[in-house]
Amino acid sequence: MWQGRLPRTGTVRSGIFVAFAEWAASKVIELDLTAERAWKPNLLAPVRDPTTLRGEYRLVSDICKPEGSLKILGLATSDTVSHLQPRIAELSRSFHKAGVMSTYSVVDSTEYVEGVVTGLQALRSAFFRPNVLFLPLPSEPERFEPLRKVLNEAVRLRVGIMLAGVHPQAGLGRTSVVNLWISPRRPGQSTHQHLAESNMNLGILAALRLQRAWRGELNIATICDTEEEAIEGRVHLERLRDLCRIPVKANTYVLVGDFADDDVLARVPMGDLQILGVSNMNAIDFMQRTVHRMRSSVLFVRDSGLESALA
Repeated sequence: MWQGRLPRTGTVRSGIFVAFAEWAASKVIELDLTAERAWKPNLLAPVRDPTTLRGEYRLVSDICKPEGSLKILGLATSDTVSHLQPRIAELSRSFHKAGVMSTYSVVDSTEYVEGVVTGLQALRSAFFRPNVLFLPLPSEPERFEPLRKVLNEAVRLRVGIMLAGVHPQAGLGRTSVVNLWISPRRPGQSTHQHLAESNMNLGILAALRLQRAWRGELNIATICDTEEEAIEGRVHLERLRDLCRIPVKANTYVLVGDFADDDVLARVPMGDLQILGVSNMNAIDFMQRTVHRMRSSVLFVRDSGLESALA
């Protein structure tokens, strides 16, 4: 009979950490993490090639920090899984070194839609379950239909959506100016209703996080049809600034005209990133045109219904 000592696989301290983590996990599962005040960005970023996320590296990192998290979902086939796994692991470590709590999984799936949907469904019970699906805005028309199917599933599962339309030349510019576009409020519409129906809860939360991370300038803009509506627009934006605790230094722009008019858009200072709430996430052609017209990167967002800029 072998009487040697068991090999050491850790220290007393590591055992304590594991025990504490297990206890914390059991308590978190009991909590309602969908509560508005408990909201923090837990992003899910599906990738076939890790290099596709590098263009949005700074954007993802600054949205997540300091208390958010990132889950990288590698989409592999039986032929690529052995090569993808170490590359996804390395990308996750790079986010971790940048101060973002990052984990990863690799799913063996030939079909893009099937892989992302499987990840969305399986991770609903995860310790830090994703509440925002982060994807790049595609430029190739053949990728539109698969993306629409993925976005529709995210809507069904009540997961927020961020589509990053990174401008091919401008990128994120100097990462110093964020332009937040707010649609005008309808007559009789409450502030809560307006934020929900315009999908701007997630947009406001993202803008505030990025403005702090970049230590930059925040511009809030709305476009009204008439001068009379512009008066109400100014009142509404001032109320939003107060209720959402938007910094005093943020600039407000109330414009009269049409969003389709490039001259109207030009009245707002050029931003390194534009943030727009979009109800119809199938309007990918509109999003592509908007990136081109604004001559800068655009983050298109859709609320899950579980976050609130007023909380």
